[in-house]
Amino acid sequence: MPARIRKPSRAAQIQPGTLNQTRTVLQDLPEKELLSLREAIHQLRDPINAALGKGYSYEEIAVMLQRGGVSIGVSALKRYLALGRRGGSRSRSSSGLSSKNSENPSTQPSRTVEVFIPAKAEIASVTVERDFWDAYQASLKEREEVYCRLAES
Repeated sequence: MPARIRKPSRAAQIQPGTLNQTRTVLQDLPEKELLSLREAIHQLRDPINAALGKGYSYEEIAVMLQRGGVSIGVSALKRYLALGRRGGSRSRSSSGLSSKNSENPSTQPSRTVEVFIPAKAEIASVTVERDFWDAYQASLKEREEVYCRLAES
């Protein structure tokens, strides 16, 4: 079977003038400004809260946001609004969870702890017994110590 010589296709060939024009177009592009969904809801927080105050439901507001080009579900809307009410700054433990009470301990310990779950979860926070939370944190420390010992050996 004779060897075939492949000719480059015309589509693969680009004239230098075209390349220079394309370079200019790409270099002249303005900065693209996009907000995360969380940032968008943060900026819309006041009008959303005003709509809630007027009696609109989260479901109705989510539909209005979707019609306006902000694609968001009801649970995400609630979660991002809740994060805004808490100030949005959370310290996290090595598990990715944080405890409200561990950030600001009071003189009288509470029997429960509000645990904030990372934004990828469906639930923004859950309240658990302090004993459970302390045992969970201790187990994380023990696991970390075991990993360190294994790495040393």
